[in-house]
Amino acid sequence: MTRKHPIALDQGACNASIDDLNQLLADTMTLRDLYKKHQLAGFRAHLYPLHLLSTSISTGQLELVDQIAERVQILGGIALAMAGDIAERTLIPRAPKGREDPSTQISRLLHAHEVILEEARAMAT
Repeated sequence: MTRKHPIALDQGACNASIDDLNQLLADTMTLRDLYKKHQLAGFRAHLYPLHLLSTSISTGQLELVDQIAERVQILGGIALAMAGDIAERTLIPRAPKGREDPSTQISRLLHAHEVILEEARAMAT
C-alpha cells in the first residue's frame, strides 16, 4: 500500500522505485549484518585492523539503511524493517551460522557488495 505524495512523480514510477529501493534496503541491511557477524565471529580474534575497518564500513551501511528507508517513505511506501522480511527479500546468500576463516569472510563480503552494485546499476537504468 502506498500513499500519494505531491512530489510530481507518476504513481507507477513511485511504486517501481519503492519496490527497487526496498530490494536495495534488504540487501544493504543484509550486508550490514554480515559485517557485524564477521566482526563478532572472527575478525576481532584474528586481525584487529580488519575489525576496525569492518566497524567503519558497518557504520556507513547503517547510514545508508536510514537514507534508503527515508526515500521509500518520501515516495509514499513502507520501508522493510523486520528481520524476517529482510531475509525473504535479500538476494545475498545467507552466511553459515558458524565461524569461517577470514579469507572466506572477505570473499563473502565482496560478493555481497557485488550483488548490490549490480542491482543498483540495473535499477538506475
